[in-house]
This record gives sequence, structure tokens and C-alpha cells, in this order.
Amino acid sequence: MAGPRTDESWPREVWQEDVRLMRAAGVRLVSLGVFSWAMLEPADGEFDFSWLDEIMDLLWANGIHVNLATPNAAPPPWLATDFPEIPSADRQRLRHGIGSRGHFCPSSPVYRDRARLSGRGRNGLGGLGGPFPWPYCSTGRWAR
Repeated sequence: MAGPRTDESWPREVWQEDVRLMRAAGVRLVSLGVFSWAMLEPADGEFDFSWLDEIMDLLWANGIHVNLATPNAAPPPWLATDFPEIPSADRQRLRHGIGSRGHFCPSSPVYRDRARLSGRGRNGLGGLGGPFPWPYCSTGRWAR
């Protein structure tokens, strides 16, 4: 059994019990980090992988593999604030607000440049103990 895991949405206090329940249910693989960009890069150019290291170590120690997702599905608030051209717009050309699902415009050159976080993040995770697949992205190519 496999499923998504959004640890960026849950306090650390529940992680141990969640992992215990996942083991009891036979979960062997979780997708992790899909909406975590704001936690991984809380400010422009400032990275924090400590929480990700912690949850990945916990999962790996319990025999649960991780499919590490690219976090660019949810850009951090600072990105849309610093670069107002990044949020997507509706048919009336009204910009979507920060926090709206899919609130970014994937054709924005600034977004595309900043979304390279997945590559920078991968370099930051080089010391983790367990093997994990790098995600297959929606473009139909493996992220590099």
C-alpha cells in the first residue's frame, strides 16, 4: 500500500503515531513533500531541510520508502509577493490569491526559474540514508 503524506501540514507530535498506524496498515511507500516549498525555502534563498530529514529518517527506520515529490505545486507566499507576475489569472485576468490551489502561472519565467528548487533541494538531501525515487513530474519526464 502507498499514499501521499503531507507532513508540512501536521505537527511533529503526531508523526510517531502516524508512522505506527501506517506500519500496522501495511503502508510501504509514501509520496512526501508535494506542497512543502514554503517550509523548505521559508525566505528567498534560505533553505531548511531539518523537518524533511527528520520525517524521512523516521519513515525509513520503520521500513517505509519515500517517493520524494517536487514541491513546486505550492509556491511560497514570499514568491508571489516579491514577484506579482507569478500568480495565475482567470478569464477576466484577475490574479489568483496566495494560497489558492494552482495559484501560479507555470509559463512565468520567474516561476520557472524559481521552481528549480527541486534541483537545489535534491542536492540538499544527498546525505539521507535510504534510497528513494526522484519523482516523475507532470511534464512526462523524470525530474533531474
